[in-house]
Amino acid sequence: MATPLPDFEAARGGGGVASSSTTVLTSAPTVANTFTEDAEEISPILIFLFFHKAVCSELESLHRLALEFATGHHVDLRLLRERRWIAAQQKLPKETETALNGDVALGCFPSFRDPEKQIYGCEHYKRNCKLRAACCGQLFTCRFCHDKVSDHSMDRKLVTEMLCMRCLKVQPVGPICTTPSCEGVPMAKHYCSICKLFDDERAVYHCPFCNLCRVGEGLGIDYFHCMTCNCCLGMKLVNHKCLEKSLETNCPICCEFLFTSSEAVRALPCGHYMHSACFQAYTCSHYTCPICGKSLGDMAVYFGMLDALLAAEELPEEYKDRCQDILCNDCERKGTTRFHWLYHKCSTCGSYNTRVIRSETTTVPDCSTSS
Repeated sequence: MATPLPDFEAARGGGGVASSSTTVLTSAPTVANTFTEDAEEISPILIFLFFHKAVCSELESLHRLALEFATGHHVDLRLLRERRWIAAQQKLPKETETALNGDVALGCFPSFRDPEKQIYGCEHYKRNCKLRAACCGQLFTCRFCHDKVSDHSMDRKLVTEMLCMRCLKVQPVGPICTTPSCEGVPMAKHYCSICKLFDDERAVYHCPFCNLCRVGEGLGIDYFHCMTCNCCLGMKLVNHKCLEKSLETNCPICCEFLFTSSEAVRALPCGHYMHSACFQAYTCSHYTCPICGKSLGDMAVYFGMLDALLAAEELPEEYKDRCQDILCNDCERKGTTRFHWLYHKCSTCGSYNTRVIRSETTTVPDCSTSS
């Protein structure tokens, strides 16, 4: 059970958000007059507490104004103090946290992937154990569950202890439970002693070059490791375009780090990568790579439609003989084409994936050239 939040206002002697400076200055003379009239009945401690409260209110008002000026947003000081207190509680030593909350705080209870069928695990993995994080000493089913509720990340390779969710005994991490009551029940079908990864549903292999576990049958079976790209790729991508450490970057759509991402990754013809789900959503309205601008596939049908559209379009007389200098994003060659407001065809490769680099206002008989 979590430790309840402290009553900050009760401990300080005030109630609610700190009052403004105007309120303090208005009420101060009234109380001061009372002190003058009944000086014998009011102790010095009450006088000190009153002025201490007024000073605290002034300091909190100044603090809030400084934060609002720096961030440009309204700041709730009570919420800010609560967040700082929660962060401080999460960083408490393991012994203090155990004394406060008992075994429940450490996560010494089973978690289920399917509660109705009593299948152990979480939403990310099916497994029969929990891992004790080396950073905070808490027990979590996987690192994703840890990172979801913590203000820091968990390094699963540093894990040395696990909890069997059948017997609820903490023991050294390993492929099976070592307690006699469990009779050597396996924690999962797949166990990697390097990554401390347990998975009971998917085929997983450890790549020594990536130093990570990947989903698949293994190197040479359905995946291979490209030493230039420094990543594992499907056997269908043997003849791919290599870019050095191309997977050691963020997805250009969702900005998640691709090298350690658990989501499926798609290779683009230009050599860049993005998540398969991000690719499906992105290509609903775009056909060029968001990084280099090259076409993401064969656009011959689309470009043929643009040819028919421009052939049927009649430009005004003052624009018919004007030309524009363009740069093709696909073949990376410069050229000259006739003026248009939207579409400019490359005379070398026939692509409309171009951009205007200079507009020519003089009339030229034939401006379909390239260089």
